[in-house]
Amino acid sequence: MPFAAFSLKTYVLCVDDNSLSDEELDRARGVFASRLADISTTEGENYLGFALIHKGTEGLTVSSFWWVQGCVLCHDHVRIPFNGVDPISGIRAHVLGCVWELDLIHFERNAWQQSMMQPQPNAKDYLKAWFKPADA
Repeated sequence: MPFAAFSLKTYVLCVDDNSLSDEELDRARGVFASRLADISTTEGENYLGFALIHKGTEGLTVSSFWWVQGCVLCHDHVRIPFNGVDPISGIRAHVLGCVWELDLIHFERNAWQQSMMQPQPNAKDYLKAWFKPADA
């Protein structure tokens, strides 16, 4: 998904084989567009990374992750609770991700290291590398 200076591979995780509704997907796109528009970017820098839309039992989590300075992973996420109450709102800024997202984050770290932290970084290879769950 391209957003301004960002090129993000987008993953969708859903609990119990649910799927995202068109409304939920549109809402997630809106969150990505508005949140990433507020990030300071530098001309000529690649803002490659990945995005997660995670539909859990209690809400929708919209997370973006992007790489800067060759090896630093940045992140932003927003929780949209289904019932309007976020039980961990007081620590939300410190949350990295749900346990179900961590394998994907680890995969993306390895894909970045293998494609971009090389003598000849290859953004196309990074963007072509996609996580495949073990049970898929």
